[in-house]
Amino acid sequence: MSVNTHLSPAKPNTSGRGRCLWLRWKAKLLLVIGLRAQAHAVFEEILAIHPEDVLALNSLGYNELNNRRLSQALDFFERALVLTPTQANAHFNVGFVCEEMGRSQEAERAFTKAIQLDEKWTVPGTAWAWCWCVKDDLKNLWRPSSATPSCNP
Repeated sequence: MSVNTHLSPAKPNTSGRGRCLWLRWKAKLLLVIGLRAQAHAVFEEILAIHPEDVLALNSLGYNELNNRRLSQALDFFERALVLTPTQANAHFNVGFVCEEMGRSQEAERAFTKAIQLDEKWTVPGTAWAWCWCVKDDLKNLWRPSSATPSCNP
């Protein structure tokens, strides 16, 4: 004998959504109290239930970035970007990791897109561009050469 033999295929899986909501709260609490490794595991659990959970993707991306696992961070941020292409912060996250990886042209494109989507990113984007332009100049300060600045901030 089977229980609930007739389930409507159009009915959404509310138990999965409820579980994800609970797990999000749990992960956020773990982050607040400084238990990052445990929060990481909870965010992975969320992705197992709902692979398109942008909060989990971004949180795992930040964790990987903080641990200097840049390829993994970029993977998480790019997955979030595919799901939220109109969100400026998604482009900014991808740009930041690309810059850390030395992929400056990709970073510039991502920062430019972030600014196009939301002007509030102009200040962080401009700060990034200024730092990018002067980073070699700052290195040259420590070298005994007469290097001239490559761009004007």
